[in-house]
Amino acid sequence: MVYIYSIVVIFIVLAIMLLACAIWVKRAKNQKYGKEIFSFLIFSLLPLLGNLLITASTNYKICLLGYYVYMIGTNFMFYSITIFFATVFSTMTPFSKRLVMAIVILDSASLLANPIFGHVFSIIPVTLNGIRIYYALVSHTWHYVHLVLSYLH
Repeated sequence: MVYIYSIVVIFIVLAIMLLACAIWVKRAKNQKYGKEIFSFLIFSLLPLLGNLLITASTNYKICLLGYYVYMIGTNFMFYSITIFFATVFSTMTPFSKRLVMAIVILDSASLLANPIFGHVFSIIPVTLNGIRIYYALVSHTWHYVHLVLSYLH
């Protein structure tokens, strides 16, 4: 049980640090790419929160929610880092930015439709000595599509 509390504390400390950095960037004067950096830091909180839910709970619904928050959060985190680099290097047209956002939205909608269709992933309990430890992710076909789209950003 101490293990779980340690993990929760670590996740909370990381979340506070990310939030503090985001606030610092938002309030900084003359920050050239402040909007993009702020967006990345805020969106980075979502996968962190998802991992916290997955790691700290043995409840099926909470772990399932954690996987959704993690995956959708990574979509938006990757989107924000793509926009950051595109802004810094001036490589994206407005159409390209809208296309990337459309892909993120469609992939997130696919994830949100997973409870109905079960096409992205499912989770199964993992036990040790008869004690449930966590819920493991079982990938289905569309999870691999999600991974490809995430890595393409």
